[in-house]
Amino acid sequence: MSDAGFIVAMTSVSILAAVAVLWMAVYSRSKSREMEHRERLAMIERGLVPSPERDPAGFEQRLMPIRVSQKRSRFRSAGILMVGFGVALAILITFTGGAVEVGVGVGGAFIALGLAFIVNALIPDPDVPVPPADTRTTPLPREPLGPTAPPPRDMP
Repeated sequence: MSDAGFIVAMTSVSILAAVAVLWMAVYSRSKSREMEHRERLAMIERGLVPSPERDPAGFEQRLMPIRVSQKRSRFRSAGILMVGFGVALAILITFTGGAVEVGVGVGGAFIALGLAFIVNALIPDPDVPVPPADTRTTPLPREPLGPTAPPPRDMP
């Protein structure tokens, strides 16, 4: 087998392996979510109230301040990377092409895009309440493991 044929074969095997791994991950995650859903339905059918950790809407509400800060952090990181990429591109084009105007123009476009990301990270979302800076997340209360009987009532 020639070198080119070997490279094509190895590339094909690598791509198929990557697709297989991705398919297995998606399949495993879907089965896990299905089992969580069945467990929740079984608890509801038996008259038990699922714990707050198992309540997706409640869990999302508790995580909302965390997600807002993650969103801002991602925009800030993307902005810093874009500004750095724009500066690098401006320097590269200016020195290799010898055209300062082209380097500043192309690099400046990426710098402007990066600055827009940074400004977007600084602007608060009007729909999402921003928690105070000293808010600490407290652990959710634990639910008893089994059904609990009500306390005995005094008989008259």
